[in-house]
Amino acid sequence: DSGVPITHSTLASVRGTTSPLFSIGVTTYDRDVLLRETVQSILAQTCTDFELLIGNDNPGRLITQDSLVVHYSRVQIVNHPKNLGEHGNMNALLAMGRGRYFTWMADDDLYAPTFLSAVRVALDRFDNPPCVFTSSTRRRELFDEWSKRTDWPMQEYTGREFLDEYLSRTIHVIGSCGTFLVKLLKDLGGMQRLGTGFSPYSDNLLAIRSARLSQIIHIDAPLVFYRDHEGSPSHNSA
Repeated sequence: DSGVPITHSTLASVRGTTSPLFSIGVTTYDRDVLLRETVQSILAQTCTDFELLIGNDNPGRLITQDSLVVHYSRVQIVNHPKNLGEHGNMNALLAMGRGRYFTWMADDDLYAPTFLSAVRVALDRFDNPPCVFTSSTRRRELFDEWSKRTDWPMQEYTGREFLDEYLSRTIHVIGSCGTFLVKLLKDLGGMQRLGTGFSPYSDNLLAIRSARLSQIIHIDAPLVFYRDHEGSPSHNSA
């Protein structure tokens, strides 16, 4: 918690021996202000059984706990020695996670404070399913409203049923924000690139590939706020 940049070689020595239930991987590249807000939304979770892994893809601009104004052992920062690209960064964090379940978070989005608590309720209610999704929204007022609620509607699907609902846009989820059993997420191939160039919509592919799972729980509450701004890939990409 000293603020010294954490690298791959020092990561193992500072992490505890007890595995958390959740691992959250945040990839970042030069979004200091937005990243701080994202991190604060994660640290404000009412369920605290998690570790936060931050992968910095800019080797010329190191991130420390001091620069983020956070000093918690559950927060680990990895300053990659070279730019791995979005997909490489995401999969590197997946490989390092110690939690039983893993999810990614963009460095410009926000969690409702009850995000992990809602997922944990779903895990208990449905006997530890392989994947849990919550809804997402771009409407801040809707996100703020649900941030205060705990009456989370939950629905159990087979993978095929989930796919039908997802493709018809009946449910609104971000594929990379699903909370997956780590082994099954790795079996799905982690985060895969679409095409040969920059691919901001690979999260759609992950949601589609989730149809291979036998059971998926959807929490019909927008507990993820997707911030659409001029610097976001989906705002700029054709």
